[in-house]
Amino acid sequence: MSFAAPTSLNPEVIEALVTGEHGDPFAVLGPHASRDGGVTVRAFLPGASEVTVVADAGSVLDHPLKVVHPDGLWEGSIPGRPPLRYRLRASFGDGQATEMEDPYRFHSTLSGFDLHLLGEGTHYRVYDKLGAH
Repeated sequence: MSFAAPTSLNPEVIEALVTGEHGDPFAVLGPHASRDGGVTVRAFLPGASEVTVVADAGSVLDHPLKVVHPDGLWEGSIPGRPPLRYRLRASFGDGQATEMEDPYRFHSTLSGFDLHLLGEGTHYRVYDKLGAH
């Protein structure tokens, strides 16, 4: 696994992500519009030796993700525009590829008002927002 693929992220953001101290990982991980008109996909998969973006139809896109930080931060640019439907295919130590959803591909179901109520402890219908539906 090589280290330090070019990225537009500053080192402080990378360090906060890999240490679990970033306040808003949705702002960095998952799909984001890139300057070249495509989509930059970032994923945090500690222990992965290879990560590829796979279209929902099962075809592998041409641009696998490259490691940005050895603790498991991956990034790559792919064609398309957000919202983009995809899955991640990752290989770990055993060499077997595992296909999974990217949890950061999905937007939060919590509004700013929900977050405010949760913060003050007065969200009395939190079961409508959190958990499986």
